Amino acid sequence: MDSPYPFQKLDVISLVLVHKQAACSSADGRQLLESSKTTIDKGKLEDAVSYGTKALAKLVAVCGPYHRMAAGAYSLLAVVLYHTGNFNQATIYQQKALDINERELGLDHPDTMKSYGDLAVFYYGLQHTELALKYVKRALYLLHLTCGPSHPNTAATYINVAMMEEGLGHVHVALRYLHKPLKCNQKLLGPDHIQVPPYFSFFLSFIFLFIFFSIYNINVVFCITPSIYPM
Repeated sequence: MDSPYPFQKLDVISLVLVHKQAACSSADGRQLLESSKTTIDKGKLEDAVSYGTKALAKLVAVCGPYHRMAAGAYSLLAVVLYHTGNFNQATIYQQKALDINERELGLDHPDTMKSYGDLAVFYYGLQHTELALKYVKRALYLLHLTCGPSHPNTAATYINVAMMEEGLGHVHVALRYLHKPLKCNQKLLGPDHIQVPPYFSFFLSFIFLFIFFSIYNINVVFCITPSIYPM
């Protein structure tokens, strides 16, 4: 990225026409979305689903089904349903959010990148690990282009890639990906920062588990959780 010409023709994935118009919004829809987030934090998942469903209906009625705020409602509902264990419906809603964000915001928008990452988590929950890995690597590729290899979001995505590679049995590849967020945080924050030891501890714990489960021939599945907050 330090080059005077960091992008080449092959880096251009596609060109999308964006039509600018008057901004559409719904105060009631936004309030319902915030209520849904609040109830998630309180652990009231049924209420969160109710608020999220009402917010989605309101935003679709006011702004249309392909508006970015509707995508936000789909994404939030997907996260709530994921926490309730309804992985199938969560994946459907997250796919809708991704389709809208790709169309309305473009491939390199932060919301689109987050949609790729969350969809990967949902497919991982459904044990479609190969498909999950495809989406999370797409998110990682876009984060490299837009944020750089040392950005905190890039570092966090490395961990998700590592967990999915481990799920496919590619443990040595997973270890390489786990080492990258440690290097990122050491470079970004310094070796003495409070956030660096947890990454180092996690890396060592993963190696220990790998050795232990390899000896006893035991399969292990790691849990990855999506976030309700933007990147």
